[in-house]
Formats: sequence, structure tokens, C-alpha cells
Amino acid sequence: MSGLVLKRFNEGSSGNVTATFKNAADIDQAPVSARYRIDCETNIKAVRDWEVIASPVAVQAVPITSDDTLIINDANEEEIRLITVEGTYGAGDNVTEQIRIAVDNLPFYKPA
Repeated sequence: MSGLVLKRFNEGSSGNVTATFKNAADIDQAPVSARYRIDCETNIKAVRDWEVIASPVAVQAVPITSDDTLIINDANEEEIRLITVEGTYGAGDNVTEQIRIAVDNLPFYKPA
């Protein structure tokens, strides 16, 4: 699967990406519940399993930790992380968004 990369991170860096929840009328609206996961699209490997977002808002910052940006295979110059965010408004009323980030391999970087 390929797609537009939203943001670039250096290996071992942290930050946030933003997900916007929209209801069926395409209006920004906080869901009743929300969760997200992070996968490495390059290596087809889970990086972080589903995490619950405690108090979701319509425009939600999703945290990316330094562990999420560690390079899995040093032979790769970069790896693509796929962040899947799911919001639920009610029974059978869900919205899902996927955000891609690129992680640049820093060949001499080793976590402290």
C-alpha cells in the first residue's frame, strides 16, 4: 500500500501527528471513543498495538514516541509508519483514518 507521507521524523525522534474526526455530515466532531495503532509498512510489522485515546476530541493529536521511530531494518534508508486512527460515534457508526510518516535512518544512531 502506498500513499502520501504527511510528516518526516528522524530515527529515535518523537512528536505528534493530527487526526481529524468528521461525522457522517462531514463536520468535525469528537467521537464517543477512539483508538490508534502504528505499523511499519516497509517491514510489514506491528510497531504499537491498539491504544485507547482517553478523551478524544475532533482534532486529535496522536503521539509518536521515540520507540515508534526506531528503524527495524538498518538496510533501509527510510521506513514508512502507518498510523491507523479509529473513532466511534455509536453502534455501527465508525470513522477510520490512516496517516503515513517517513522515518529517516540515522546510520550511527543508537538509543541511549
